[in-house]
Amino acid sequence: MGITRLTLDLGILGEQECTVKYDYQPYERADQYYPGCPEGVDIYSILWNNVDIIDDIPRDTLSDLNIQLLEQINYNEVD
Repeated sequence: MGITRLTLDLGILGEQECTVKYDYQPYERADQYYPGCPEGVDIYSILWNNVDIIDDIPRDTLSDLNIQLLEQINYNEVD
C-alpha cells in the first residue's frame, strides 16, 4: 500500500492537493513455474478534505495518475 499527496485539477474548484492511496505491484519475472506479473498501480482512494472523490475522477485522469505514480515510484527507486 502506498500513500502520496498530489495536486489535481478538480474542475471549478481549481487545483487542489489530494491524498492518493494505491496498491503497487512490482514487476515479477516469469520462469518455468511462474507466469510472472507486470508492474502496476491500482488507485483505490483519492481523498480531498477527507472525502473520497475517486468515483468523481474521469477514467482518463485515473489512467494518467497511474502512469504518474509509476514514474514517481521508479524515480524514487533509482535514488
